[in-house]
Amino acid sequence: GITIVDAKKCMEEKLKRYLHPFEIIHHKNWIKTDNRIENLELTTRVEHPKIDEKIQKGWKTKRKGGKFMK
Repeated sequence: GITIVDAKKCMEEKLKRYLHPFEIIHHKNWIKTDNRIENLELTTRVEHPKIDEKIQKGWKTKRKGGKFMK
């Protein structure tokens, strides 16, 4: 099956390098099994909570079909 490790591998292949220890992958739609490259965003451990906070402030937390609705 698909795992979180797959997201890291997908991003490393796109970047053509290994991720640094401080880098993590953010799933834009918050579905951790959706490892399509267009759903992945490279960020840092420091910046990641800011991304989630920004999303929560700008979008209702109600999900429809795996996507957040305004």
